Amino acid sequence: MEETREAPSDSLSEADVRRIASLACELAGTPGSLVPKRRYLFDGLADAINASHWLWARRLQDAPSGEPRYAGLLHEGFAAEGLQSLAAAAAHPDIKKVEAGFRDAIARSDRQVTLRLEDYTDLTHWQTSPVRELIERAGVGVVMSSARRLGEKSSSSVVAFYRGLGAKPFSPRDRLLVDVVLDGADWVHADDGLQESEAIDVAGLPRRHMVLLSLLIHGNSRQEIATLMELSINTVNSYTKTLFKHFGVQSQPELMQAFIHGKATSGIPAGPQLSD
Repeated sequence: MEETREAPSDSLSEADVRRIASLACELAGTPGSLVPKRRYLFDGLADAINASHWLWARRLQDAPSGEPRYAGLLHEGFAAEGLQSLAAAAAHPDIKKVEAGFRDAIARSDRQVTLRLEDYTDLTHWQTSPVRELIERAGVGVVMSSARRLGEKSSSSVVAFYRGLGAKPFSPRDRLLVDVVLDGADWVHADDGLQESEAIDVAGLPRRHMVLLSLLIHGNSRQEIATLMELSINTVNSYTKTLFKHFGVQSQPELMQAFIHGKATSGIPAGPQLSD
């Protein structure tokens, strides 16, 4: 009787291939916009690689100040405090050094780029980086990112998968599985009609406002947000009013439409200077 051997850690087993095919078939019949389809796909991938958290965003060209700009955001697994820490990590000056290898790989490739943290950053620097501390405050310590460059500019569609503090690193098999799926799923990176001039201006938003923004566009009520962020309902109402003015909208559904589907226009006023 022929002995059954496990697939090497850097290859995909028959079970992996079947999982990919099943996920693709299920998505093909999923109705509606790209938002629920993306969420379904990322949930499926997270389950396949034993990731506890994930976050997807469309990153546009950085603002002249160097602050990152995003035109979409979806996530799973992060509490309000975790999102606040991730926002701080993304805005920290050291993030450019931490992600330099990953950004270079994206700029040089016309296809999907999927790398584990240890594949693209100097781990000696990482041990003392403020970015590491901020990411660990979000309750995660193992990171794998996958991105596709969009057009000739520096914008990209990026999804990061995470495991908790002290968890085992992602394996080469995990990296390959994510890369194969996302490289073949061009629709994940579709721009939903979004143009560069229609970027949602989140540069300069204080961390607490960014967390509240994320909770609003994910459909949380103001009372739920007050509980999650440990704020009074009056404070949440005040922050929400400021965000509405900042993005030129009148309601939470309008904000959700503008942010997730990229319906904002370049003429939206920047609004007042915000502070924590």
